[in-house]
Amino acid sequence: MPGSPSPLRGAHTESPGFEPEYGVDELAKVSGLTVDTIRYYQKLGLVPPPRRRGRRAVYGSSHQRRLERIRDLSEQGFTLEQIRRLAADHTDPRLAALAGEDPATLTHAELVAESGLDPELVRLAIDTGLIRPSGAGPDLFEPRAADMLRAGRTLLESGVPLDELVALALRHADHVESVVTEAVELFGRHLPRGDHELTARMIRDLVPVIADLVADHFRQTLIDTVTTQITNPAPTHENQP
Repeated sequence: MPGSPSPLRGAHTESPGFEPEYGVDELAKVSGLTVDTIRYYQKLGLVPPPRRRGRRAVYGSSHQRRLERIRDLSEQGFTLEQIRRLAADHTDPRLAALAGEDPATLTHAELVAESGLDPELVRLAIDTGLIRPSGAGPDLFEPRAADMLRAGRTLLESGVPLDELVALALRHADHVESVVTEAVELFGRHLPRGDHELTARMIRDLVPVIADLVADHFRQTLIDTVTTQITNPAPTHENQP
């Protein structure tokens, strides 16, 4: 077929009853992934090792289906750790509710271009954990990561020192993770148990409400604090001997 990746020499993909056989390059083409991504998934144990035909590594339709499954789950928003915990054909509706509905991802190069920041600054944000991969791969990111980086760029362009901005962001992340952990424990004690479909519906309803509540509270606190400092400036000692 024109445009179709060719299987390994000697494989009969068109004949009924024959298992298609692919080299890693061919598997990458039919699955829509890169060779590096396939090997990364193998390293994590998400994809079984290939069969050996002499010195040659041979992949089959089961590998292709597994990769397509991983890609589909990644596009739904699942992290690789979540995918690892899912059975082959049974997804927990609670995880699907948490995953959201935006399958879009950005490569590292696209993230740099979208943010307008120097690549080294983007790498710093990733290495410190301020920006995290989406779960679809080690160098794929959700669009909101670019939004966060653009916000950081605006602050840097306003004159905020990089080291102080990073330190503030890390302190904020630590506090947020602590509060989120307590919130999850609270909801875990009071949400219904046993009925995963019901819990999934509640998660789908509650997560955006809670996220908006936190964001609105932070914004209002920020405005109140700045207003207080403008209307009641702290005394300076510039004119004192």
